Amino acid sequence: MDHISGLPDEILCHILSFIPTKRAALTSVLSTRWRDLIAFVPNLYIDDSAFLHPELRKRERYEILQSFMAFVDSVLALQGDSPIGEFSLKCKTASRDRVDGWICNVLQRGVSDVELLIEDDVDYLLPQEMLVIRTLTKLRLRNARLPGGVEAAFFLPMLKTLVLKEARVYSDKLEMLLPTLPVLEELYIHPLTRRRSRCTVSSASLKELGITVTAEGKSSISKSFSFDTPNLLYLNYCDFMAEDYPKVNLSNVVEVVLNLIASTSQINQIRSSNNNNEVLWYGNVWKLMNGIRNVKKLAVSDSTFQWFPLCCELVNNLEWLRFCCFNPYGCKAMPVILRKCPHLDTLVFQGLSEYWKDKCRDACDCISQEDKSRLLMKKIQIKGFRGTNAEMGVLAHFLKYFPCLKEIEIYAGENCTTDIFEHIVKLVNLYNESYQLVVHFLK
Repeated sequence: MDHISGLPDEILCHILSFIPTKRAALTSVLSTRWRDLIAFVPNLYIDDSAFLHPELRKRERYEILQSFMAFVDSVLALQGDSPIGEFSLKCKTASRDRVDGWICNVLQRGVSDVELLIEDDVDYLLPQEMLVIRTLTKLRLRNARLPGGVEAAFFLPMLKTLVLKEARVYSDKLEMLLPTLPVLEELYIHPLTRRRSRCTVSSASLKELGITVTAEGKSSISKSFSFDTPNLLYLNYCDFMAEDYPKVNLSNVVEVVLNLIASTSQINQIRSSNNNNEVLWYGNVWKLMNGIRNVKKLAVSDSTFQWFPLCCELVNNLEWLRFCCFNPYGCKAMPVILRKCPHLDTLVFQGLSEYWKDKCRDACDCISQEDKSRLLMKKIQIKGFRGTNAEMGVLAHFLKYFPCLKEIEIYAGENCTTDIFEHIVKLVNLYNESYQLVVHFLK
C-alpha cells in the first residue's frame, strides 16, 4: 500500500481540496475508497477549459459542453448537502439556468468563498438568492453582476472581501450597497462607472480599497469625489482628477497606489501655472494629498508624477516611493522630492529613460551639500534595466549623490546584455571607499 492511501479520509479530502475538481474526481478510478472521497471534498474548483480545450477549438462542440455540465451536476449531486467552503467556477458557454442551479446549490450548503468568472458576451446576472447569504465571507466576480434595484434588500453580514471586475458597477449603487456590508474589509472594483457628478465611498470597516473610475456620458471629470474610510490601510485609486475632494478621511492609510489623470483643460492649466498660482490650480489635489498625509508607501503613475512634486511636502512621512521614469518631469522633480520628504529611504524606478542621460546631472547638482548630508536613502530598485550608456550614467549619479545608500536591486529588462553585471560591479567598486553597498542583479 502506498503511503498516501494509508492516510485518514479527512486528510485525503483536505489534500484533494487544493487541486482542480476534475483532477480530484479522476482519483476515483484508484479504488472503491477513493471513488467516494469526492463527495466530501470541501472546496470545488471548476474550470470548463479543462473539458473544452479552447486552444483546440473544441469549445463549440455540443457533446463536450454537455459532458462538462453533466460532470458538474454529478459532483454536486454526489456531495448532497455536505458543507462546502470554497466554490470557484470559470466557464463561458454553460447554460445560464444550470449555472444558477450550481450557485444556489452551494449557497444552500453554507459556502463561505465564491469566485465566478463568467466569460460571456452578455453580463451574467446573479440569482436573487445571492443577496442574503449569511455565511459568505468572500465574493469575487468577473463579467457577473449583482441584480439591479435590490440594494435595499441586499445584506451579507459576514462578507469581508468583495472583488468586482467588468461587472457593471455604478457609483450611485455602490453608495447604497456599502451600508449593507457592515464588516467589509477589502473592496476592489474595476471599473466603477460614475453616473453622477459627485461620488462618495463611505465605510468604517474597509481596510483595503482599489477602484478604477470611468464615466458614463460626455464628462470624464467628477465635480467631487469623497473618501470617508477612516480605517483604510491600503488605497489603489485610478481616476481623472476631480474638481474637488471635499472629504478625504484617510488618516490611517499607509500604502497608496495613485493614478490620477489630468484632463486636457487641467494640463493647459498646469502649463500656464507659475509659483504664484499653484495653490489655485492644485487646490483640489492638495485636499487629496493632505488626506493621505500619513502614507508611508506610495506608487505614482506617469500622469500623477506631473503634479505630485508640487504638494509632496504634505506626505513628508513618506518612506518608499515608486514612479515611472519615462517622462521629462522625473529628473527635475527629484531634488524637490528629496528635500520635502526627509524620511524617504527607498526609491523604485520603473525603467530609466534616455531623457535622464542629459538631465540627471542638472537635477543632481541642484541638491546642495547640506541636503546630501541629510539624505536617508538606503535602497534603490531599478526595473527594466537594459544596461545602456544612459542608464549606467544615471546609476553612477545615484552612487555619487546618495551617501547613505546600502542596497541596489537591478531587474534586467528585455535585451539586457549578459555581461552587464560585470560592468555594474566595476562601477560600484569606484565608490568602495564611501560605500558598504550590496548590489543584486535579478533577471
